[in-house]
Amino acid sequence: TAIVRQLLDFARERPLEGTDFDLNTAVAEALGLLRHQIELQNLTLEVDSGSLPPVHADYGQIRQALLNVLINACDATPALVVARGRDDRSTNDASRPTA
Repeated sequence: TAIVRQLLDFARERPLEGTDFDLNTAVAEALGLLRHQIELQNLTLEVDSGSLPPVHADYGQIRQALLNVLINACDATPALVVARGRDDRSTNDASRPTA
């Protein structure tokens, strides 16, 4: 599956590759990888659809940093996790996780 493939990509050591990319894409991908964990922890995720600027960086490293921050937030937060980024699948229903 896509999640397994993405997790295997994280585990591989590779040289840094600076590229221009949409930071919103990295945020959405990190949130997608954590969707199941957020649901299991019965957390609510609120995604602000504000636009983040394009960046020049290593996509994998940025995605991993975002994952680390979000995992720490999930572990430290008993009820609510707020992430800023674009997620076209989000809903206005605050009673269930939308990540």
